[in-house]
Amino acid sequence: MIQRNLKALSPGFYPDTYPDVQPSSRPRPIVVAVVSVLLLMATLHCALSVFWLNYSYVDLRLYIAGTAPMPYQGRIGMMPILQAAQNSPRFVDLAKKVDDNRHLRHKRFPFEPISALKLASLIAGTVALLLTTALALFYGLKRFPNFWWLPPTLMLAMLYITEAARYEVTLWYPWDLPHAFLFGAACLLIFEGLWIPVFLVFLIDLPVRETAIFLMPLSFGVAWVRGQHRQAIAVSIAMLGVWIPFRIWILHRYAANLSTEMGLHLGENLHNVVNPSHWPQMLSAFGFLLIPLIMGNRLLKPSQRAFMLAAVPCLIVTSGYGVWAETRIFGEWLLPAAVLATAEIDRLFITRRSATLDLPLAEASRVA
Repeated sequence: MIQRNLKALSPGFYPDTYPDVQPSSRPRPIVVAVVSVLLLMATLHCALSVFWLNYSYVDLRLYIAGTAPMPYQGRIGMMPILQAAQNSPRFVDLAKKVDDNRHLRHKRFPFEPISALKLASLIAGTVALLLTTALALFYGLKRFPNFWWLPPTLMLAMLYITEAARYEVTLWYPWDLPHAFLFGAACLLIFEGLWIPVFLVFLIDLPVRETAIFLMPLSFGVAWVRGQHRQAIAVSIAMLGVWIPFRIWILHRYAANLSTEMGLHLGENLHNVVNPSHWPQMLSAFGFLLIPLIMGNRLLKPSQRAFMLAAVPCLIVTSGYGVWAETRIFGEWLLPAAVLATAEIDRLFITRRSATLDLPLAEASRVA
């Protein structure tokens, strides 16, 4: 038993599905309810921190008019929501009341005004983050009975560090949290091998942010490792077949947006690298947990390791076009990263527990 468990720590040993030592009972409903309330409060705190203290980098009035710089204007998924908010007299009046109330309480702080567009972004982002937390909790209860609370906890911790507790690039964008929910949900569907739902979520996420195409290599890698070669090819062709013409239409539709921020940011990123004052902010991506996540890679199933491998070129592309000090550029990866980290912790706990049960009492206490 001990040799078998030690051997299991070596890369490539696990089949894609392996039996786990699971507890005999699920967590009590009262415990789940208490944790859910705490997660609700934490989610609201994180979402409000992103919008309340930070500043919008995009002029949302230009965005809904179709004249904002690229690539921001190409992320048209939030336009209908913001246009509806701006065109609603009641919503505009509500935003004014919220802004007036905040000024009464915080007269000395130069906060960004709460416009109808910002309030709509705040509500949409908060709802999206609440859905992301609920999804992480549901997935934890389903797949990690030992650590069911850990996926949403890790996700919120990483999100707060990368998007709220920042000291350099204190910016918010209306599409970040909605895209993170859609992309994260699709990643969990990839883990489950549900390819048709993955494609449907991809279609919804497509107009929200162009990086929805990252779902293609992730789907292909996981399906291929599982031996689902036809599914891997089919879902990849389908995603590319939709994404390419959509991006061509976007570039044609907003070709007049000459003011653009598309392209590499080599000079700015080089400055960030050579100046040590920027290092803490840059290393805060993934809540400082990216290296531990990579170090525990050997504990994952082959399909999970394939997911991480397929994510590498996506992260490289993001790093090339993003500003490294703006760690929110990796926000879409936080939910799958939290799930993978939980899988590593869960597998390590099970392996150590199995080895402990096979040892004499004195040795078992030393191992534990």
